[in-house]
Amino acid sequence: MLLFQSIKNLTQNEILNILYESESEVIVYSKNYNNLMDEEAAAITKLKVKISMDITSNEDDRISMSALIDSTPPAAIDSLPRIDPEKMAEIIFTSGSLEEQRV
Repeated sequence: MLLFQSIKNLTQNEILNILYESESEVIVYSKNYNNLMDEEAAAITKLKVKISMDITSNEDDRISMSALIDSTPPAAIDSLPRIDPEKMAEIIFTSGSLEEQRV
């Protein structure tokens, strides 16, 4: 899953390339990326779920984050996965990660 809220240094093509190369199936994004998600992301076949942080109810192929949270029953503490902070990781895409040079 990728989360795009405010990425000032990436072009639309770079964002799409990250989505494609990471084989993301879910993306969470802000309204700044509605057009990108509507017009361009449809070509990324692995991308199955688009969650918008800004809409209040589901629209077309966008899921409302607030509606999703409201419709999900609370989980019992014992059912949640245990997270070991020593084993946490994050994926960072740099210009070398995607084998494309930045100019």
